[in-house]
Amino acid sequence: MAKLYNLARMTTATAGTGTITLGSAVSGYLTFALAGVANGDVVSYGIKDGANSEVGTGTYTSSGTTLTRTVTKSTNANAAISLSGSAE
Repeated sequence: MAKLYNLARMTTATAGTGTITLGSAVSGYLTFALAGVANGDVVSYGIKDGANSEVGTGTYTSSGTTLTRTVTKSTNANAAISLSGSAE
């Protein structure tokens, strides 16, 4: 079962539909690591990029700070949205 961590909200410059490289924490929020997410944890996530969004589960990797994507629901017919490079 995926874990849910409060107060973690990150930016990403990732473009496309693949694995997300996490950027910095949004002002007033925590990084995944500071919120208590451990390397290899499967977490619930949500992404908003302009008018597009998705939710799902992903595996967090602390080296390189990445998150894989397994989409549950999205505004792209429940497939991964194509990130523009400025998503949260």
